[in-house]
Formats: sequence, C-alpha cells, structure tokens
Amino acid sequence: RCHHTSKANRCKSRFHCKACNFKTHADTNASMNIRDNYILSSAFGSGEQGTVNCPHISEIASRDKPLALC
Repeated sequence: RCHHTSKANRCKSRFHCKACNFKTHADTNASMNIRDNYILSSAFGSGEQGTVNCPHISEIASRDKPLALC
C-alpha cells in the first residue's frame, strides 16, 4: 500500500489504487487507514484519538427514551 490518495481510486464500493494497483473493498481500505492513523498518532504521542461520525450532543428534546451516548 503506497498511501497515494485520489478520487479516481474509488468507484462505489471498490478501491483500486491507480499508483500501485492495490485493490480491496472501499470500506476495508477505509478501516485500514483509520487503524494506521491511530497507530501513528499513538506512536508519536500526538493524542489525536477521536471518534468517527459521532457528533457532540448538547441538548436533548425528549427524556422519554434512554440517552444514546457516543
């Protein structure tokens, strides 16, 4: 994996790197990128260990249901 980035590398659910010919499912490639970024941030102590697609919840309109926390 060469870490080349380009919109042309992805077509729907397929990932095909035009630079090194690496092929996999797009979600698999995304999860490997997240893993690699986490490992690098942990190794160099940057402290960037955020969540993905988890917005901050500031106010809840109804208390009828249990809170869903991210």
